[in-house]
Amino acid sequence: NIYISNIRASGFVSEFRQQLLIMHWISIIAAIGLWAQWTSAGQPEIVSEAVLWKMGDDGVPSYRIPIVSYTPKGNLIAIAEARRQDSSDIGPKYFVIRRSTDLGNTWSKSEIFLTDDSPDAMNLGTVVVDDVTGVMHMITVKCAHYWKCKTAETYHMRSEDDGKTWSSPRILNRYLGDKMFAPGPGVGFQKKHFPHKGRLVVCGHSTLYGNGAFLLVSDDHGVTWSYGGNIKSIPYEQPKRGGDFSPDECLAFEADDGSIVVNIRNQDHYHCRCRMVARSYDGGDSLDIETLYFDESLLDSAVSAGGNIQNGIFFFSNPHHSTSRVNMQLKWSYNEGKNWEKNPVVVFSQKAGYSVISVSPADKKHLFLVLERGAVTDIDELVFHRIDVSSLGSADRANSTDLPQGAPFVFV
Repeated sequence: NIYISNIRASGFVSEFRQQLLIMHWISIIAAIGLWAQWTSAGQPEIVSEAVLWKMGDDGVPSYRIPIVSYTPKGNLIAIAEARRQDSSDIGPKYFVIRRSTDLGNTWSKSEIFLTDDSPDAMNLGTVVVDDVTGVMHMITVKCAHYWKCKTAETYHMRSEDDGKTWSSPRILNRYLGDKMFAPGPGVGFQKKHFPHKGRLVVCGHSTLYGNGAFLLVSDDHGVTWSYGGNIKSIPYEQPKRGGDFSPDECLAFEADDGSIVVNIRNQDHYHCRCRMVARSYDGGDSLDIETLYFDESLLDSAVSAGGNIQNGIFFFSNPHHSTSRVNMQLKWSYNEGKNWEKNPVVVFSQKAGYSVISVSPADKKHLFLVLERGAVTDIDELVFHRIDVSSLGSADRANSTDLPQGAPFVFV
């Protein structure tokens, strides 16, 4: 009996080990399949492209600073500076606008909605949509370079008809003082999470001395504005030289946890030829230096870049080069910029300059990208792209069961 029991026990163990082996190999095969599915999730796809403005259109020597924004009714507007003298930042300008009601497949004729004949005329600028009131806001600056003028002025305009018409510029110096604030350029946002849910947020920088990057906020739907957090330059309010700490043009968006991500132009290449990144955890009231880091994977020659969040995924656009404005790329990250996917989309391999990324709360499938580009110069033309990002899924995948964690190890 003892002999028979041992045989039976031995057979049972053998059968059990065989089942474990089968389960082990099934788990390995499943993991390989999931990993293949994960790694072949897809790429952002440019599905629509349109040249909005190019040098010489309507007799204008140069168009610069393109911005694209969604509207409260789900349409798109694109705006830009029409520089009437040359391509420099100073000089007289028009602000021009085009609209699209079909996600950028077609665009209305270019129209002038502001004229400034001043020697140091108004510069763009940031557009931010109040999704609660349905009002669009635009922040601009005049006398940013103190060319034949003494006082910089920050202006506010609003549109209550989906961006078709805009109010006369209203000066904000009574709230902000006379410190020069150059918004963006790009798009701001309205906070959707606490703290300060409903707040309008705009990012910008100060004088050419490089006085730092600042947040501008409104808690009353754009009636009044005040400064929020800032990261000041070193040395502060003094001329800069190469290698100094000079935060400059910036972009900002809200992460899913309610914090504000601020991606900043590293003007004088402190530490690296790459981007600065800071974060605000109190709704924009402060930007602590302790949160700042340098993202060396985001090469940058010192240029205004694009960035935003869609489906929890961080997106970033700029000319990916340490010294030249060439090779416009679109990158994305599933883990809030800790790592960027290694297969970026090359949007334009030749010369390229400023870019802006906009997203619409009504459209989780697309990004809207505008950029400066050209074969001769990096500002030959301003171009719109609609980019399908639906194949990327969402940032939740990085922590979900469809991302393989490795097959279980089984003793057999």
